[in-house]
Amino acid sequence: MSIPKGPAAATVNCNNEAYLLDRFHSHIPHKLGPADIVCKFCGAFRWPQERTKAAQKADSRVFHNCCKKGDVTLPIAYLEESLLPGPLMDLFTGSDEIAREFQKNIATYNNMVSFASLGANIDNSVNGQKGTYCFRVNGQLSHNIPSLLPLDGNKASFAQIFIAGDGGDGEVTLRASKLNNPKFKKQKKIHTATLRLLQDIINKVNPYAVFLKGAAEIINSDATTRVILKSLPPGKGEMKTYNKPRPEDVAALVRGDGEIDKRPRDVLVCHKDGFMDHITDLNSGYMGLRYPLMLPYGSQQWDGM
Repeated sequence: MSIPKGPAAATVNCNNEAYLLDRFHSHIPHKLGPADIVCKFCGAFRWPQERTKAAQKADSRVFHNCCKKGDVTLPIAYLEESLLPGPLMDLFTGSDEIAREFQKNIATYNNMVSFASLGANIDNSVNGQKGTYCFRVNGQLSHNIPSLLPLDGNKASFAQIFIAGDGGDGEVTLRASKLNNPKFKKQKKIHTATLRLLQDIINKVNPYAVFLKGAAEIINSDATTRVILKSLPPGKGEMKTYNKPRPEDVAALVRGDGEIDKRPRDVLVCHKDGFMDHITDLNSGYMGLRYPLMLPYGSQQWDGM
């Protein structure tokens, strides 16, 4: 399309941005400029034109479509922190003896502080007596989450260690004991000081670890009241009248003077059958639970990487 001939603005009244953009909309390149306006609430980089007209006139750094003016808090711990805690970053990037040993055995260290084990249908038909080992699976990958507490006198493992452990050297010993597995022909040796450092980091910054440690305090304090809700079948009653309640239909009556403590209340759902729950890669906690060294803040991989 050719550019219209003659003056761009025939009159003084036409000499404005709106008129010129309307007349030459197919000839003037569309340019927003740099996204250098930072939302004062969430820190997102935005273009100036993404603000409302009123915000643009007031030169306000407030936006509605990123965090709704601070109403939405993003679950990313490292918006204000580094990608990795300093001591963990040193292990990843260092070149001294301790860092090199960590980098060599990083998979082992990750397993010892992981919340879940890997669940997969492993195909061993591709591995013979000679040659390079090939890890091949059929079907879907998943993670296995055990019960909160070990059953039948078994040693705690994975997420159970965060509850059964003492947070100190005893917990380090419990994690290191998983290496002494008779199924492994070649035992790996790790530095307990490095394991203690990783344990302290995860217990401090990982929200899953903080949650499990809080659950351990509740269980150990024995200051809770056990309430068992039993759902009875309707028997010969009318099914439409005596349907079993949905979770949102269940309530509790508390005796007293009507004053209810406003402290947060913990609801613990306990599995007694010993079966493991499976979480697939569709679950938002899939990566953070299995790879805490890669995602120490418990992020959901896609929300900040």
